[in-house]
Amino acid sequence: MVPYAVEVAGRARTNLLSLMARVYGAKARVELSDPVAWGAEEAIDPTVGSTEGTSLWALFSLSATPERENHGAFLGALRAGLAGASEPLAILDESAFRRRFADTPERLQERRAAWQALLDESRVQGVFVDLENPDFVAAENAMNVAIERNAHSRR
Repeated sequence: MVPYAVEVAGRARTNLLSLMARVYGAKARVELSDPVAWGAEEAIDPTVGSTEGTSLWALFSLSATPERENHGAFLGALRAGLAGASEPLAILDESAFRRRFADTPERLQERRAAWQALLDESRVQGVFVDLENPDFVAAENAMNVAIERNAHSRR
């Protein structure tokens, strides 16, 4: 997993790792890399996710306004490093956004739609989850759907 311009710490990190274990199994090895800094898309390790059988997830904060020039370029850089072996997937952490806009749920739907448009344009399957307070069953199901769609898109 490669975070883009977002730190994952505390309960969010614990929940993210638990969610990955639920999806991939308790024996799966989950690696959470250091965050890639805003605008440093070219700094991604070109071998990240290149091991056979690896799923590569990008991690974004829903609080960030999606931008083709940055977030889209980051997804493109991840894809380039995979050399066709796989396609990246994305998790969008809603935690901070939900806290900030708790009284205006329509803002959540608007931001999700903006991110979904960028993901669609980038041909990346994404999952929206509040990592501080996840619905583990719903998040696990959404991740499994994204993984399955991702596998079908490569065929």
